[in-house]
Amino acid sequence: MTGDDLHLDVRIRDWVLIPVAIVTFCMGIMLQSLGILVRRPLKIHQHKIREGATLSRLGQFKRNAGVLPPDQFASRLAFFVEGDDAFLNQQKAQKSLINSFMSPDFMASQLTESMLSFLPQMVFGAFIRYTFGGFTVCKVPFPLPQRFGSMLQSGIELASRDLDVTYVSALSWYILNLFGYQGVYRLVLSSPNMTAGTQSANSRSSASALSGIITDQVEMGWNQSIQGEKATLKKLICKWDVPSAEDELLQIKFKEVYKQ
Repeated sequence: MTGDDLHLDVRIRDWVLIPVAIVTFCMGIMLQSLGILVRRPLKIHQHKIREGATLSRLGQFKRNAGVLPPDQFASRLAFFVEGDDAFLNQQKAQKSLINSFMSPDFMASQLTESMLSFLPQMVFGAFIRYTFGGFTVCKVPFPLPQRFGSMLQSGIELASRDLDVTYVSALSWYILNLFGYQGVYRLVLSSPNMTAGTQSANSRSSASALSGIITDQVEMGWNQSIQGEKATLKKLICKWDVPSAEDELLQIKFKEVYKQ
């Protein structure tokens, strides 16, 4: 049997090709809506926000130390490193990353995201494989290498694998729709951050459930990282660049005039 001998019935298009595409699209919209309803709000701790803002101030202080007068430079340096109450002298209790993975919130979030993402897709895929097993629903309008046959013809069992690789089975058509609707979901949902499907569900799970674990992992290395920050600040020298800024600016202007 060759590709030229295969004739696709119009009823396959009407009862298999188009319905599978429509149901896959509607299933993605439904999963997105369910994900919004069951998604747990991210827990935000006040002390973690304060620490993050202070670390940002520390970075700005190191980058812009040259514009601070000596008295302000000394006061900021004292806030970070001098005294037992200084920010970089605070010790944190070590946390175990394994305990973070075993937390009930993390496990419940992972289970919910997995069920909403993979279970409906697997059930509908098994239904298509059982109901439309062996169906050839369409043909790709351009030539493809032979290695694409196993990907585009899933569920078709032939004694001789001489079917043209450009023909697509019902199960492969469902998989192509499942992963190919991402751009359409962005347009329909009118938001670049709201997508449906396996890829978006995984990213939502990583953003929500793992955020607390990442924060705990940062806190595990807090006592080691602050030692490096303290050593860097102790080497920082107050060099106020503002008094000489006018002379440097005038010198640049004079050089430009003399060049002209």
